[in-house]
Amino acid sequence: SDANNFEKKDISEGIKRFYIYTAEMNEKLRRLGDAVKLYERALALELSDSEKKHVKEKLMALYEKLGKIREYMILKNSVN
Repeated sequence: SDANNFEKKDISEGIKRFYIYTAEMNEKLRRLGDAVKLYERALALELSDSEKKHVKEKLMALYEKLGKIREYMILKNSVN
């Protein structure tokens, strides 16, 4: 049972790292729409406060670049 909880935590950590890493790679490849989707999925996971701040900052920058002003403002208001 305890091992099962540790395994679940490892899996969720791996998923989180996968989404964030893949989003960063898509960003570098200028696949900004794909990066947004991945960051949004990562944001739906259990993140630490620092991870959440990092992902929100990345998303806000991408929303701004893509002209998604409504999404940018919603996220900006949730940060403050």
